[in-house]
Amino acid sequence: MRAFTEEQVLFRASYRKFLESEIVPHMARWREQGIVDRSAYEAAGRQGMLMLWPDKKYGGIGDNDFRFEQVIIEEIARADVGEFYAPLPSRLVVPYFKLGTEE
Repeated sequence: MRAFTEEQVLFRASYRKFLESEIVPHMARWREQGIVDRSAYEAAGRQGMLMLWPDKKYGGIGDNDFRFEQVIIEEIARADVGEFYAPLPSRLVVPYFKLGTEE
């Protein structure tokens, strides 16, 4: 079993801080309204924490090591904000990047 890299450990700390400041404070309202606001995903995207696999020029971190996504999954569970399912864009959108061309 491979341990998390130093970069992934730092990413975990950043992601935990992001959840605590941007997601957790709004979760009760989002649960009440039955949907997580789009602004949550926009905030994650602005910080490079939404779609990790694409190259940096496309807004990702350019690393397809699943452990980055695992950090996100673990931290979402730890913060009890499962309705904010941030890995979804990577799972649905990123595979299409691999099918396209630069154009």
